[in-house]
Amino acid sequence: MIRGMSGGSLHGGVIGVVALMVCAASNVGRADTCVSNGANETEVCLSWSQATDPVAGVDFTFVYIDDFSPAVTLITGDPAWNIIVTNVQSQTPGNLVSLDIAPTSSVANFGVSLDNGFNPAAADVGVIDLRAPTMLAVRSSFGGGQISGDLEGLYVQRSAFGVGGELNGDFYMAGRLQGDISAAKLVDSWFIVGGDQSGDITLSDRMTDASLTVSGDSSSASTITIPRWSGSSIDLADAGFSVPTEFDGTLILGDGVPADCDVRLAGQLGANGVIDLSGGDVESFLELGGGGAGSIINGGTVTGSGHVWVSTLEENTFTGVATFAGMDAFSAVEAEYSNIDGVVNILGDMNGQLWVRVGPLLENGVFNIGGDIGSTGSIIVHSVTGFGGDVFGKISVGGSIKGQVYIDHNVHGLIESKSINGGLIDIADDLTGAVSTGKIANASLSVGGNLSGSLTGATLADSFAWVAGDVSGELAFPGALSGASVAIGQNVTASGELMFGPLSVSLGGYSSVIDISQGEIGEYDMAGLLTLLGGVADGSNVSCRAEITSTGIVDLNHGGVAGYADFAGGGAGLFINGGTIATTGHLWLGGSHVSTWSGYASFDEIDDWGVIETEAAHIDGTIEVAGDVNGYLVARFGDLGPNTNLIVGGSVQNLGTVGSLGYAGSFGHCAGSIKVHGDVLGQILVGDELESTGHIDVDGAIKGHIIVNAGTQTGSSIEMGGLAVGSYLSINESQGAYNADGNVIVSGPGAAVEFDGCIRVREDAAGGSGDLNGRILVTGCHATPDDLNICIDG
Repeated sequence: MIRGMSGGSLHGGVIGVVALMVCAASNVGRADTCVSNGANETEVCLSWSQATDPVAGVDFTFVYIDDFSPAVTLITGDPAWNIIVTNVQSQTPGNLVSLDIAPTSSVANFGVSLDNGFNPAAADVGVIDLRAPTMLAVRSSFGGGQISGDLEGLYVQRSAFGVGGELNGDFYMAGRLQGDISAAKLVDSWFIVGGDQSGDITLSDRMTDASLTVSGDSSSASTITIPRWSGSSIDLADAGFSVPTEFDGTLILGDGVPADCDVRLAGQLGANGVIDLSGGDVESFLELGGGGAGSIINGGTVTGSGHVWVSTLEENTFTGVATFAGMDAFSAVEAEYSNIDGVVNILGDMNGQLWVRVGPLLENGVFNIGGDIGSTGSIIVHSVTGFGGDVFGKISVGGSIKGQVYIDHNVHGLIESKSINGGLIDIADDLTGAVSTGKIANASLSVGGNLSGSLTGATLADSFAWVAGDVSGELAFPGALSGASVAIGQNVTASGELMFGPLSVSLGGYSSVIDISQGEIGEYDMAGLLTLLGGVADGSNVSCRAEITSTGIVDLNHGGVAGYADFAGGGAGLFINGGTIATTGHLWLGGSHVSTWSGYASFDEIDDWGVIETEAAHIDGTIEVAGDVNGYLVARFGDLGPNTNLIVGGSVQNLGTVGSLGYAGSFGHCAGSIKVHGDVLGQILVGDELESTGHIDVDGAIKGHIIVNAGTQTGSSIEMGGLAVGSYLSINESQGAYNADGNVIVSGPGAAVEFDGCIRVREDAAGGSGDLNGRILVTGCHATPDDLNICIDG
């Protein structure tokens, strides 16, 4: 049988549709026979390994479909058949319509080549079919060669005894593969398709010490199947570095990519293109040089020697999906100097490097890790000048980050994980997108620029979170902070929201620290919302060197202050839901002569030795304590400005001090109001003068002391509901050159006023001061018959 290019059959022997010629010509070491048609247009030369020339009609038959189209059928088996087709007039390769076999021996062995040395043995070749399906012991192989045109198909047969069926020599077709290739093995061969592929290449057994190259495009209808392979390489769309090419077919690798094998696509993996790793590992190189929209599926583990490129070069982009079971230490999956706008799935743990070596992770780009990023694992989005380093897409970790995530520039997309345990996320520039995670332990999160997006986690333990620039978005860890540190380098804008859960000391003895604005005091602004869900716990430290502007709010969530809270920048903002200032608590609302507290702050009470103060700073706003003051509510070495309202809803208890701590002539002035709704068992202190707008008003009795270190100016007033035994009001306590020019009023709602204490205006050592130029007014009845104790030294 002679198989024609149309797939039909021509029956006959040596007599065809035209007159035929047969001649014998022997080359050294081989026996040859050449045949041609009567017009001598196309010659076919056949050689084999036997000593005598092959005989037409006995060892082979041939027929010409036309003057230029011979078809050959081999009859006698030989392991070294070779066929050369030549156009006689031009001495160029001729076409071969078909080549098949019709064995007369049931155990025949056909080895066939198209070998003409450095020259092509034929031009276009139809189907080479070296099968005898009904003769199971027949075997055949193809030894390679070279053709200058297309090939419509190639089939070899393995015998029922497992012998033969090999493609075992170098073969180069300059044209297209338009049909299928089917063999058991590809062995010791470099098999090259120079043009496009539209048929299948199927190996039923293996590929060994061989290379398979398809230089052109592979259509979506084509499939390459290699069940097993070793010592081999596959190059697809191989012309892709010089001209646009695409692999749009399916490559099935039965055992993945072994350590001594590699796969390379110089062009793109088309939208229909699939590389099916069949659950096998990647132990060597798998490269999609041109990126593309196709898929890598059923990938096993990328081992320590495995390296996957989903795209290379800046002009290329991977928009497809690549899926692997996991990544071992020292493995890599990456785009190199290129773009990712597709999905990379690591179903288990990722212990290697998953990165965009130089390039961005674009809007649709996803790194999806089902398990952990192990301690040796890292995700890196890297850049060079002017290209790469940004995350516009998503990095999702289903488990814990124990390794590293490095972003060279900005995150506009999303980074999410179940937890972070011993790992880090480092964003070199801005976070305009979101970082969201669960529990964070022994970890580090850093934003080298501004945070206008969100950085959130459930809890923060023995960890560090840092934003170097401004926060205009959300920074929140609403769970417990244990031995944790949070730092913000510059401003918190009006849209910025900070939220932190209860602060505590870690088991290792490390305090929780929140540090807002690391510049000079008052250099930056805190204009947003700071919520401390558990207040400031004992052993914890909250520091804010920024000025709290009129839009700034600190919400203590009724948690109070039991640790240190230093808002050194002062400001005009709000402290709400303050809770109790505990015995161990210390709150600064200003910490420099350049800062002033001019806002509003409210608290429940101040316990023994608890402190609310401005240190070397002024108060010109309102601080209200709804209950008792048992500690300090003072401006330490600062003034109380004309807009000051220090309000105590309860009493100033024995250990309590309200007012200003200064010294005569420097700080401690009071131009505002001190209001106590209850009694004063402790003291009200004015460190310098009570100025003309200054007022001290105590609804209850003075059972402790009111001390004005300097004088009281005209227009000022000191009012109280009584003076108990042992209590006193002292004006010019420092005995400077000051007088009492303001009024003192002792009055109460009842019929009698308790006045068993002392009012004294002191003079200086020279005796030139201590005058009473104002009034002392006692309204009502003195409860006891003894004289009022009023002493005017001047």
